[in-house]
Amino acid sequence: MGKKFHVLVKLTTEAKHRNELLENLEILANASLQTPFCHDFYITSPKDQPEIFHLIETFDSAAGYAKHLETSHVQHFLAEIVPTLTTAREAIYLENQSSRVDNNPSS
Repeated sequence: MGKKFHVLVKLTTEAKHRNELLENLEILANASLQTPFCHDFYITSPKDQPEIFHLIETFDSAAGYAKHLETSHVQHFLAEIVPTLTTAREAIYLENQSSRVDNNPSS
């Protein structure tokens, strides 16, 4: 596998906005995965902290991520959803050699 560009995002919301934020995250993920440069988009939330969402996104390159940021669905999410439905946003950007490990190898 070649080098990939990963983005790890942590979004925090209030309990009253959780479901609406999740709906918008699902729209964002589905639209992102329709582009040629977004390969993976996972939405997770700790069971004991339902007001927190972690996004794990994988792109073909940093340039692919830059193209992602220019799409209308991302622009809408950043301009309209993040300011109204989140209380905090953190992001980590990683470029590395991607690999997948099978945690359940066949016997």
